[in-house]
Formats: sequence, C-alpha cells, structure tokens
Amino acid sequence: MPSLLHNLARLGLVWFSREEVSDPLDYQVLEAQPVDVPVGVSRRRLRFVRRSVHLTPFGEDFCRAAFGDGPAQR
Repeated sequence: MPSLLHNLARLGLVWFSREEVSDPLDYQVLEAQPVDVPVGVSRRRLRFVRRSVHLTPFGEDFCRAAFGDGPAQR
C-alpha cells in the first residue's frame, strides 16, 4: 500500500491530509492486511498513520477521462 500511494502522489493524482481521520475504525480493514515488514523490524513496532487521501484536480480529471462522469456514462 505505501508504494502504491507514493506512486499516485508522485504522479500528482493524490495529496495527503496532515490531519488525522475522524474515525480510526475506517482503517480497520487496511490494518488487518499483511504488511511487508523490513528485515529486522517487528510488526509490533510498526506505526500506522491514519490520514485522508484526496484526489488532486489533475487526479479528478484523470478519473473522469479514464472512468467517465458517472454510472450513466459508458
């Protein structure tokens, strides 16, 4: 997940909020997923940062071009 988010940000498609999310339970499913842990680091020592990810204006344009404007668009 971190490399995917990093690449989306690198491409200018998303930006990350500095504020914590209001409901940490929103992250339960993600935190339960297996994580690639660097050698020598315990999974118990990992720290999750719970923040929002938002589309940039370019990301919104990209999604409209790739997926259309809505369900009626085919």
